[in-house]
Amino acid sequence: MARKLAAALVLVAVAGCGAEPPPRVEVMMSVSGYPGNVLRTADTTLTGASPLADLEIGFDRPLSVEKLGAQTVKGAHFLAEVVQIVWENPPPGARPIVVQEIYWPEAPKTNGNAGRPTIELSTAGDLPAGARLRLHLDRTRITNAAGDPLDGPEDLFVETPAFSVRVVDSDATVGIANPPTLIFNNRTDLDIKEHVKVTDQGVPLRAIVTSGDPGHSVYMLLGPGGVWPHPGRYEVTIDAGAADDFGQALPAPATLSFEVR
Repeated sequence: MARKLAAALVLVAVAGCGAEPPPRVEVMMSVSGYPGNVLRTADTTLTGASPLADLEIGFDRPLSVEKLGAQTVKGAHFLAEVVQIVWENPPPGARPIVVQEIYWPEAPKTNGNAGRPTIELSTAGDLPAGARLRLHLDRTRITNAAGDPLDGPEDLFVETPAFSVRVVDSDATVGIANPPTLIFNNRTDLDIKEHVKVTDQGVPLRAIVTSGDPGHSVYMLLGPGGVWPHPGRYEVTIDAGAADDFGQALPAPATLSFEVR
């Protein structure tokens, strides 16, 4: 009887040796626009992530597509609420964050997680500035092929910097060809132009503020009639009412200067 029991135990041990471990989160990334602009962490909190970025969660092994409940289109596995983005302590009336979830068994080269099993959270560059976001992972759907659920934390966190603005004038000229540019760190509220004031040695100018990109985070500054009155240094003030398209305002008025040649 003892010999039979020992043999049974050996068989169980041998069978268990080949069992695949449950998946774990290996890395979390913020990817802004192109693979070279990547912020990554192996911790549960990613700080300084651009509000204009997509997010990626990389795993140490492939996930079960069946358990994910994926809809597969041309090699991309589209998911629904496998990872939910929750804005902690949002302002009253804040609009929801819209995200498209895609699982890649091997992320494409265009992703920060190239080659790694990855859930991509495509936000179309639309996250609130100055926010703490909780990424809740549904461990019952994130499993290995054997159905073993996610090992490790089911909540990850992403922190975005406060809404801010800078000015670029490296090529600015008096004419219309190379205007100085305001660059916000997030998409702006539609009335942003009303919050921008330009002065010439303290004298207000009726400057033209025009959007320079479809995402409304870059604005060109043109002088009255499209031409600056003269070469020199001008001052631009963006008041504290300026906000991103989630209503997250500048912490304080921003006073910047730029030079035209």
